[in-house]
Amino acid sequence: MFRQGGRGKRRWPLVVGGTVVLLIVVWLGLCWRYVAHPTVDPYQSVDAIYVLGPAEGRIDLGRELAAEYGAQALLVTVSVNETTGAVYEKDFCDKQAGYEVICLNPDPYTTQGEAEELAAYTDEQGWDTVAVLTDTPHMSRARLWMERYVQADVVMWETDEAMSPMDWAYSFVYQSGAWVKAMVVGS
Repeated sequence: MFRQGGRGKRRWPLVVGGTVVLLIVVWLGLCWRYVAHPTVDPYQSVDAIYVLGPAEGRIDLGRELAAEYGAQALLVTVSVNETTGAVYEKDFCDKQAGYEVICLNPDPYTTQGEAEELAAYTDEQGWDTVAVLTDTPHMSRARLWMERYVQADVVMWETDEAMSPMDWAYSFVYQSGAWVKAMVVGS
């Protein structure tokens, strides 16, 4: 009887190890699906496009899509200095031919804050369809927040930003944590 208990104790690390490996495999599968390969909506006519921050690498595509798909407005989250909280002055907040450019500094300065800003503008302007432009790893979580707050139809468009394997690893970890926070915080 004493020996049997000893065998059970030896199996315990295998059970724990197997469970940990299984959890890691499930987590990687979810990250692969929702962070690396999110659902991207097709391009279509929209009332407005919101370029989520940081906009520096996305603004040119946002302008191009606004002109091509008849957007009345291009909303842009401006970058903020994390140390001072000061808004970085950028030249992309100038008026463009054919659509208005609205630069935003959401409060809170998060994806949730961006969703709240878009909801307010959508309600105020009576927009029916808005596009949100962000990078691939951020898309699924941004969609979650936008669909919670925005009453209009939201389509999600991605930017094609080059990412290294380390960028992907960071994105898997960061987006996973932020996703959990989004589920806990709710709306």
